[in-house]
Amino acid sequence: MKKKILRAAAALMAAVLLTGCSGGESSSASGGPINIAPAAKEVTPPFWVVEDADTGGTLYLLGSMHAGVEGVQYPDYVMEAYRACDTVAAELDTVAVQQDTEALIEATQCLLLQGTTAKEVMGEDLYNRAVEFMTGKGTYFPAMDMYIPFYWASSLSQLLMTDAGLSAAYGTEAIFLESAHTDGKTVVEIESAAEQYGMMADIPMEMQLYTLETSIGDANYQMQVASMLALYNAWSSFDTQYLESLNADGSVLLPEELKESYGIYWDMMYCDRQVKMAEKAVELLKSGEDVFMFVGAAHFYIEDDLITLIEREGYTVEEIRGAALEEKAA
Repeated sequence: MKKKILRAAAALMAAVLLTGCSGGESSSASGGPINIAPAAKEVTPPFWVVEDADTGGTLYLLGSMHAGVEGVQYPDYVMEAYRACDTVAAELDTVAVQQDTEALIEATQCLLLQGTTAKEVMGEDLYNRAVEFMTGKGTYFPAMDMYIPFYWASSLSQLLMTDAGLSAAYGTEAIFLESAHTDGKTVVEIESAAEQYGMMADIPMEMQLYTLETSIGDANYQMQVASMLALYNAWSSFDTQYLESLNADGSVLLPEELKESYGIYWDMMYCDRQVKMAEKAVELLKSGEDVFMFVGAAHFYIEDDLITLIEREGYTVEEIRGAALEEKAA
């Protein structure tokens, strides 16, 4: 029975991984009006290129969006860069993760509560409201009582995408990793499923409860749908102003007692991971290969951002919006 429960949880968390470990953000990154324009199919995503003068290695950097729309079309210069590379690098090989059910089940076990229940951790009021809301959305099942609050909040990710008109099946990871496996390219993982699940489990409990609190309720839910669509539209148009606003200090909106936990959460989700991503980027550049690397777009904007970290190693990272790549090739 426990194995069956873990399989169901693993399937759900595989979907969460495809949405980038999304939590319960309940407002736009900038705090301003939320863009609710329909999701675009022709996209101009954040894209950069960097070269190693000594090894001749070239690294193409694509800011990914973990969900997309059916028929999404990337620019020719992005597709040409992908085709030119024999190696792709991603946060996680989500294709391999979905195929290795046993490893995913093992990783999921770190999300289990130890010696307590969700109701005891959340308190009766939050627990009852969460169960009622998620039951209404069709996302609650009794076995969730065994799991940490962040798992509960993340369980809404799939539905949020659907209501925003998006799907993980058309996200950057799905498109390029599936193509990479089909094309026989080498896939390099920067993280593992176990590392990502372990990170979720290590989020301070105060932030897990806050994330759940801001994920439930009709107003919070609709705000998250709109925020997800706004982020997609900013990503699809390489809207630097919006994407830079992701770096805003969200702690100013939090009660004082949550600010320390928020700082720990922020470092875990972004700063610490970006250091590891930059180290992998430099390693790939020094290998002398041509590599197509994609990680969540936020990692290119939240300080210390991936671009800054790579440039500190002496490299020049060039932004590409189409014409620049054509001129470079000429």
